[in-house]
This record gives sequence, C-alpha cells and structure tokens, in this order.
Amino acid sequence: MRIALLTTSYPRFQGDGTAPFIQSIAEELVKAGHAVSVLAPYDPAVQPMETRGVRLQRFRYVWPDRLHIMGHGRSLEADVQLKPLVFFLLPLFLLFEFMYLLRLTAQQKSNVIYAHWVLPNGLVAAWVSAWRRIPFVLSLHGSDMFVARRNPVFRAIAGWVFRRASAVTACSPELREAALALGSNPNATLLWPYGVDPVKFTPERRSVEYRQRWGWADDDLIVVALGRLVHKKGFGPLMAALPCVLERHPRARLVLGGEGPLKAELAHLAEELGIADRITLAGRVAWQSVPDFLANADIFVLPSVRDYAGNVDGLPNVLLEAMSSGLPVVASDIGGVALVVKSGESGILVPPGETAPLEAALETLLADATVRRRYGQAARLTVATRFSWMQLVCQLEVLMSGTVHHTASARRLGTIYRDEMVRLLGQRADQGRVLDVGCHDGYFLGTLRAPLRVGVDLDPKPGNPNVLFVRADACYLPFRSECFDHVYALDVIEHIEDDHACAASLARVVASNGRLFLSTPSKTIRLNPPFLTNWISFKWGHYYRLGYTSDELVTMFRTWLEVRPRPWNAPAFRFWYLMIRAIFTVWPGLAARLMRQAARWDATHADGQAGFQLAEASKPERVSPSVTSGASRAA
Repeated sequence: MRIALLTTSYPRFQGDGTAPFIQSIAEELVKAGHAVSVLAPYDPAVQPMETRGVRLQRFRYVWPDRLHIMGHGRSLEADVQLKPLVFFLLPLFLLFEFMYLLRLTAQQKSNVIYAHWVLPNGLVAAWVSAWRRIPFVLSLHGSDMFVARRNPVFRAIAGWVFRRASAVTACSPELREAALALGSNPNATLLWPYGVDPVKFTPERRSVEYRQRWGWADDDLIVVALGRLVHKKGFGPLMAALPCVLERHPRARLVLGGEGPLKAELAHLAEELGIADRITLAGRVAWQSVPDFLANADIFVLPSVRDYAGNVDGLPNVLLEAMSSGLPVVASDIGGVALVVKSGESGILVPPGETAPLEAALETLLADATVRRRYGQAARLTVATRFSWMQLVCQLEVLMSGTVHHTASARRLGTIYRDEMVRLLGQRADQGRVLDVGCHDGYFLGTLRAPLRVGVDLDPKPGNPNVLFVRADACYLPFRSECFDHVYALDVIEHIEDDHACAASLARVVASNGRLFLSTPSKTIRLNPPFLTNWISFKWGHYYRLGYTSDELVTMFRTWLEVRPRPWNAPAFRFWYLMIRAIFTVWPGLAARLMRQAARWDATHADGQAGFQLAEASKPERVSPSVTSGASRAA
C-alpha cells in the first residue's frame, strides 16, 4: 500500500525523544513492504536525520521560523492549556497542511491516509480524504481528546471528523469511550495499545561499564522514570512518596530523565523534601540511548496522574519499552496501563496521585530481588508475545487494506443502492450465519455484524478480512444442507441460465426457520429513456432474461420455501440512473450520495411493476430439497 502518514510530532533530529513511536510505526510499515510518506510540521530544532526508507516531508506555515509551535509538544503550556499564539496560527497551519497533504497524496498516489491526533490532523485528513476519495484511519493519543473535550467548537469539529473516519484506534479505554461519546462508529473504533521493538529494548544491554558511566555502583538500586516534565506525568507525587523509601533503602536512588517546564519546580521540591542528593534530574535522554538507560536500571516507575485541567496520558510507550527491557514496573492504574501491566504478575498498579500506595509498591520491589526478577521476566514476556511493533503493523495492514477495499467497493453504484435498500427494509442480518451469493468483493457482507459471513462468487475479489470468500457456482453451493440462517441473492438469479437449479441450491442451504432475501429486476422493468432499457439490461449482464414477475418467483421456490414477494418500483433509480452514472465518472462521492437518496425516495414509492421484484422466503422446519449435485459436501 501507499500510505500518507500525517502527524504533528515526529523526531526532529537523530536521537530526539519527540514521538519516536510514530517513527517506529512508519519504519516498521516500510519494512513490511509499504511505501510510507510522512508529513509533519516544521520546527526550529529540525536537523538532517536518517529516515530508513520513510519519505519525510516538513512544511512551514508561518514566518519567522521561531513561531513554529504547532506540534512537537510545543502548543500546550505544561500540557494543560493551549498557548494564546496557537489560535492565531491555527488557520495558517490548517491551510498549509491541507495544501501539502493534497500535493503529497497526488504525488504518492496514496491508497490511505493514516492521521495521528484528531485535532488538528484529523480535520485535514478528512478534507483530503473526501477530495481524493481515499479512506483515512485516525489514531488517538490523549492530548488531542483533552483539547477536544474542553472547547465546544473543537468538540464539534472532532465529532465531525470521527463520523468520517474509516477507522479509529485508541490506546486506552478512556480515549475510546471519549471518541464514542463524540460520535465515532463503535464498530470501527478499536482499542489498540502501541508496540515496542523487543530486540532493541532488551535486558541484554545491561553492562557494568554503562552503570559506571552514570556513577551507579553494582549494589545501587536505580529507580528510573522517563517523560516530559509536565503535571500529568505525576513526578511531583512520586517525589513526595520517596523520603521514607530512600531512608529505608540507602542504596536506592531515583533517576528522572526528560525535559519540561516543571524542571526547576521539581528540583526545588527535592530540596524541600531533603532528598536532592538521592535524585538525579538527568535532562533529555537521547532516543538512541534509551534502551541502555532502561536496561541498566532496576525498577521503572510511571506515576501518571490526571492533571488539574483534566489532561491524562493514554498509554505512554516508554512503559512498554521498560517492560521489554526486563524491568519490574510500578505504574498508575490510569489510561491504558492496565491493558499491558497485570498487577502482581508483571508489576504493581497503584491509584494515580496517591503517595502511600506508591511508597508501598516501591518498598515491595526494593526489598526483594526475587520479586523484581520475576516481575521483570513476566513483563518482558508480555511485550514480546503481545505488544511488538511487528504485531501492531500486521493489525494495521489488515485494518488499512480493509478500509481501502471498503472504500473502493463503495464506488459501485448497484452495491450502494442495494445496501441502502436492504437497510431501509430492515433486512440486515447482524447475527447468526450469513451467506451472500454473488458477493463480488464482499462489500455488502462487510457492512453486517454477524459473526460468520460467507461470500460466494464465480470470481470473488477477496479484500475484507472479516468475510470468508468461496469460489463456487450458485447452482452447486458447496455447503451442507440447512447451514445458513440468512441467505442473500441480490440481483443474481437473473444472470443464471439454469435459474431453477440455482433456486434449489439456495433453498437447500437455508436453515430451518432461516430466511432467504432475494432481489431481481421485474420482467416489465422500464428505465429512462425506455428505448434503452434492453441495452442497459444487457450491459448489466442479463443475457438470459430481463427479469421475473412475482408469480414466477413464488412458483420457482414454493416447493421448499414460503415466499412473500413484494414490488420495488424504484422510480428514482430508473429515472436518474444514467445521469448518476455520468456523475460517477467525475464525482464518485456525490454519485454515491445521490444513489442512497434515490433508494430512500424509492422506499416511499415502492408500488408498481416497472422496477424490481423482492422476495423474502422462509423455510418451515424439516423441509429440504434434494439437489442431485456432487457438491453437497460440507464447507
């Protein structure tokens, strides 16, 4: 696939700790064989860096360069409120990001847009997605939802974006619930923690030489924390929990890595608590040094809290990196932390912001080397088996290919019309075993929620990962009798020469008390203009017959099924079909909307015989046709 990755944060130079997980995702996608182009805003700290196959493009949106504060963690003041300058820069940022993304997707011929942070990137991704008629997938991280929920305008914009996203991923249950509250589709909003490279982050990096460079003795117990020095990281409560712990364990010390606006405040707090000599504010730890930094520690602590403005972390990736490095962890039970840490097995979870439980958890690990070793080994195993970048990329590949497939399928006008018709008639099967005969690419099945969805076609176009595709003739369905609760044959039977054999085959696989829903053109169908009806019908592939009457459908199936025919006159479809088809060639999105609108109009004007015939058929118990085909084997 050709993927356009849109982000407001990306490492600005070699070793930068700004959103390295975005870089990891992009590089892993490249390793998997995809073409990835990253678009990120310019920052004054940008320097030339190795991209490892990722095409990286930065865009400027203001002059002078020092005003570039949109992204890279610079638009929020201590992560609690937007800087005033942001409101002035936002229109310029959106304009330039839109133009650059529009150009990038044209140059790359992108299949999908992968946007990180709903605001502001989700908005631009939605605009370009509509313009280019390609899907976009959106990933949430925490600060974006914090901004969206605090401002009614931003909240409305975020809701608009969610309703247009092909899929949304959230790294914590709280973020997912927040997205759902703003209108995100529950079936397309996924709870996905991110990943880590277990080869890079490994306990094998531990060395005496590295610890000596930091001045750590062999018997020192090093507790490390790593992150931006802002309120939501909870480093203040961590320090408040340390005096008694450090007094009981004279060889223990805290090393706090990271930069941020609270550095001076934390240094002052350490002085006030009398523990300044046991705490190291290490400053920025270069990204390439983080694996060694973690592997040579003894305990990792993640004391995250909900800050006074309501901002909270989703799932900091440094937690996964520490676990992969074989460290036992003490972590706040907040955001998505409980998705990866099992308290009492790979670490200890504590209530956020409470110093007593945090103190007790640190005491437990500092006092017992055996517990530290057991928790560290379990943490390493958890990450290696469930949270590697390779596993995440495999999930992303399936998700993105599904959205690309779904979007491409949605451009088929007949599929769009039938999908809307079935929905309006209340004939959607969202449970049980479902079969769609003549499924083509499985688009219709992909819109259902049933646990088992099987599509049959002479030449299926597999693409939807949730659909089982079978290549077979509708007259000889290769399934055991009465194995499907719902069977669809939408505009299929008129294409088949031996339509009675097809009818018997369809009826055979319908379960007792199951149902068949069938659509077909009427024998007296008349399109606009009428003199083109036969020509259009032939172009649709109706070589053997124009269609059926309701009596013919009843006669064809009545041996096995109780048939309830109904007319579907389709006046809007028949009148506007050629015009909508012409629009489709230049504006597929508008054509799709017009086709759905035609179906809604036709639902209120169904009487008449000049359109289509519909039939809902059910099978009474213990009735099954005998079909003499050698294809009655089980699926």
